[in-house]
Parts: sequence; structure tokens; C-alpha cells
Amino acid sequence: MAEPPRYVPQTDETDKVKQNVAIQQLYQAVTDTASNALQVANNLSDVASASTARTNLGLAIGTNVQAHSANLDTLAALGNWKVAYTNGSGIQTALGVGAAGTALGGNGVSAAPSFQTISALLNGQIAFPATQNPSSDPNTLDDYEEGTWTPTLLFGGASTGITYSNQSGTYTKIGQLIVLRFNIALSSKGSATGGAAIGGLPLTMVTGLAGLLLSAANMSSWATPSFDPQTGGFANINLTTTTGTAQASNSNFTNTSALFGSIMHTST
Repeated sequence: MAEPPRYVPQTDETDKVKQNVAIQQLYQAVTDTASNALQVANNLSDVASASTARTNLGLAIGTNVQAHSANLDTLAALGNWKVAYTNGSGIQTALGVGAAGTALGGNGVSAAPSFQTISALLNGQIAFPATQNPSSDPNTLDDYEEGTWTPTLLFGGASTGITYSNQSGTYTKIGQLIVLRFNIALSSKGSATGGAAIGGLPLTMVTGLAGLLLSAANMSSWATPSFDPQTGGFANINLTTTTGTAQASNSNFTNTSALFGSIMHTST
């Protein structure tokens, strides 16, 4: 029996077979890729590992970006014109901004801060509190005060019958340094007797001789004067001669005596 004739594909048919195979392979590749691809509708919720994805993108939480913190939520809710601080438990707390001329200051490591009047240059002025806040630091200026006072003349601690035609005084305190200025003019020295002193001192000074610039007029007798501040708001007037130093007395004064000068000393 004769062998049937064999079919030999033509070149163009061979190419078609190859193309069909290639199409099938491409379809399979597309199908496989699509099954593993991120779907737009899922908004990246279908990634295998969100943490790994963030790291690959340089967005690791806590390394490249700030992790969520409840404190940040608190800060965002503070409102306007507030200052935030944490208390001893790490809880965020808000403090309203202080008035003009104040600054945020500490009140110790375990106390809440507060806005305090500052000793800073404000419009050409330095403001100190009315009550001194003393400092143990020798390089810290902690007080300044100026004002007026009324000087008096005392004999034996009394002022019986003493009258004045002029009686005025001013003072300045810078830290511990005190400068007193006074002007006393008598219209009568009265009847009191004893040691002479200037009374009415506006500030408490340490005892002991003080620096003095003094002019005197219409005295019955006089010598080189010095002042000796005492407890009780007065300073003895001492006179020094070639024979020694003694406290002045009513006998050194007349009814029209006048004293004016400055006392420089330190406060207690």
C-alpha cells in the first residue's frame, strides 16, 4: 500500500503558529502579573507589608516621619496666644500669654512656670519689684529704689519744741548701697537736750560710721562731722577734734542752725 502524502506547512503558516504561542505566553504573563498587581481601588491597602513599603519609600515611622503622639493632639487644641509646657507627669498644659512687661519664668523644677514682671530694659526703663527679691550672687543687681524722706533733728532721742524753716530729703538705693540727701534748717532748736542725731531715716542701714558730705551753718560750735547709723532709724552726729571724737549735742546748735549734705552707707 502506498504511503499517504505528507503535509509540509508553508513558511507563513509556521510563523502563525509561533505567533499564537507567543500570544499565549504573553497572555499568561499578563494574567500572572495582574493577579499580583496593586489595585487602584484598594488605595495601597493590598501591599504585602505596609511597614516594608514605608521603609522602601524612606517613610519609616519614627525614623523618617514623626509617629503619632497624643501630645501633638493636645498642642493642636491649645488655641491662640498660649504657651505649652509639660508637668511632672508629662501632661501637656497650656498657659495664657502674660501681660506686657512680663516674661515666662521658672518657679523651681517641680512647680509650674508663670509670667513674671521682668527687670529688663523697657522703653528706656529698668523695673524692679516693689519688694526686693534678694540674690546671693555677688554679681547680680537685685534692687533699686528712690524716693523722698523727712529728716528730723533729735537731742537725746527727743524733738521737743524743735521747729523748721526747711526740712526735706531724698534717697537712692542701688543694691545694698544707700545714698541719703537731706536739708534741715531750724527756726527753733526747742528744749530737748542730749546727743544730736538725724532721725527719720527711710531705710535700715548697718551700724557703724558712714560716708558723709555735710555743710553746717549758724552753729554755736562745730568740728569735723561724721554719722553713725543706729538701729531705730536714726544716725548719731559725731564731731571729731584734735582731742578725739564725741557725739554732738544741743549745745552745738542755735535756733537758726542748718545742716545739709549726703550720707552714703550700706543696707542691712
